[in-house]
Amino acid sequence: MERRKFIAGLGSITAAGAAGIGTGAFSATSAERSLSVEVADDASAYLSFGTDLGNSPDNNYEYASINDDELEIKFGSNDAGGQGVNPNSTNHFDDVFSITNQGTEPVEIWFTLSDDLDEYVDVYPIAGNFGRETSLVGESNAFSASWATGVGSGLRIGLTIDLSDADDVDEGDVLDGTMTVHAESI
Repeated sequence: MERRKFIAGLGSITAAGAAGIGTGAFSATSAERSLSVEVADDASAYLSFGTDLGNSPDNNYEYASINDDELEIKFGSNDAGGQGVNPNSTNHFDDVFSITNQGTEPVEIWFTLSDDLDEYVDVYPIAGNFGRETSLVGESNAFSASWATGVGSGLRIGLTIDLSDADDVDEGDVLDGTMTVHAESI
């Protein structure tokens, strides 16, 4: 009888030990793999920016350029002799630049503005029923439509500069900052 208890006890201990260490799980590993990242200019990247909108009826792409491989927007001197926007005014610039999804998944797009810009500038899509009343500023205003942000699709972008209530902006002032474009797969 004692021998049976001993064998049963030894079997229980063996089973418990195997369950504790025999799961095949691990806590950490390290494996070296190759990685290659090619950097492209804004016109050729997965999220492409364009400044030549062709025969767009409200073509304002002269305010946008790709310098040092990055999109830059300046509302200053133009080809017609203008030097900037009027104080105490609201200005809409349709078709300033375009965004094209050259990635592999549909995306939603929104913008954030920094420094002086967030108080006076708005960004909007130019497409179909969308326009100046559709803000793209802030993640809560993320825009997605398969015809505009799907793989291979593009969207023209406009900007509003609203100085109508800007008592602290005078002639000769320059509003500088950055505009960040966010694109997230959906």
